Amino acid sequence: MKFREQTFKSAETGQAALDEAIRQGHPTAVQVDFFYMDYMPEWQRVHINAHYIIVFGMNGATYHVSDSYYKQRSQLDRQKMLTARFAGGMMAPKGMMFYPVSIP
Repeated sequence: MKFREQTFKSAETGQAALDEAIRQGHPTAVQVDFFYMDYMPEWQRVHINAHYIIVFGMNGATYHVSDSYYKQRSQLDRQKMLTARFAGGMMAPKGMMFYPVSIP
């Protein structure tokens, strides 16, 4: 498989790239700070930048996500997604995203 992988210096550019990938029908993996996954119980959320979720759609300012740590499909609003994808600290995500472009 071949993947398109990107990181960004600008949060706005990174968010626009995610929106475009979703509009084109690419389920997209993004690196996030786990703390901002507000569909998880509050007691489980900690600041760690080594978490990945799949964004598979959007409706207005709401993203549809799949998270291996949570059994149901979930939603994350635009501001939480932006904050989670561009959190600072060790292993900062820098908006990292990737999706398959070629599957043999």
